[in-house]
Amino acid sequence: KSWNLSSPMQILCVARIDEQKGLDTLLRACAALRTSGLAFRCDVIGGHELRQADYLLSLEKLHRVLDLGAHVHFLGAQPSSRVREAYARADVFVLPCGVASDGSRDMSPNALIEAMAMQLPVVSTRLSGIPEIVEEDVSGLLVPPGDADELSEAITTLAGNSALRARLGRNARMRVEERFDLTQNIRYFTSIFRSMAL
Repeated sequence: KSWNLSSPMQILCVARIDEQKGLDTLLRACAALRTSGLAFRCDVIGGHELRQADYLLSLEKLHRVLDLGAHVHFLGAQPSSRVREAYARADVFVLPCGVASDGSRDMSPNALIEAMAMQLPVVSTRLSGIPEIVEEDVSGLLVPPGDADELSEAITTLAGNSALRARLGRNARMRVEERFDLTQNIRYFTSIFRSMAL
C-alpha cells in the first residue's frame, strides 16, 4: 500500500487488552513518534477480559498522562468485517508482545499472521514463536520486548521508506502462503503420515 506523506501514517494493532500484548510499550512508542513530529494515527482493536481490568485502567491512565488522545484510539472489539477494513486502511501493523508480570506470553499471535496475509509490513518483538512467524528484516521488523525506543525507531524507519514497506509487505504475504496455508500443510502432513505407514 502506498502511503501519502501529506496524510497521517495509519498504524494498526489488533490485540485483546492484555499485558502480554505490550500495549503500554506501544503507547510509549507512540509518544516518542509524536515528539519526533511524525504525523500518525494508531488504532487499537480488541476487547478485554475482566481479569485484565487493572491493566486496562493502567493503559487508560498512561494514555492520558502521555496526552495521546489525538493519536491513539482504542476501538474495542469489532466485527470481522470492520477488522478487515482496518487492515486494508493500515500502512503498518504493530504488535509489541511482551512478558506479562505473571511470566505469561503470547506464543504465536494470530493477528500477526492475519496482518501479514493482508500484505502489511509488520513490527513485532523477538519473543516466543514470533521470530518463527516473522523473518527479521525479510518479512517484518523485530525489536526487543518492552523497548519503546526501538519500537518507535522501527516504525519511523518504515514511515520514511516506502520501498522497504512494500518489500516487507510482499514478503510477509509470501511467508504466510508458504508457512500457514492450510491446504499446503494438510498435503505436507499427509505425505509424512503416508511415509510412516509404509
